[in-house]
Amino acid sequence: MSEKPTSIIERMKQQPLWFWGYCFIFGGIFSNLAMAMLIDAGDMRRAQEKASQLGAAVGGGIMILVGIVIIIVHFIRRRKN
Repeated sequence: MSEKPTSIIERMKQQPLWFWGYCFIFGGIFSNLAMAMLIDAGDMRRAQEKASQLGAAVGGGIMILVGIVIIIVHFIRRRKN
């Protein structure tokens, strides 16, 4: 009568790719904002602050680009089927 409970990995695989793309985009934006708050709260010299800002921007930008690529792949795969 009752189905076997599915594992979390199986439930994650059932999510469409656009969902994971949006998760990456949101994660990139959130991580960049959180890092900016940490940099402002820290006691750093100007050079260290600039380096931290650059690192946060690159990391957040990469996550956003990965999210956009995942969304594009979702629509390309959907069009082929």
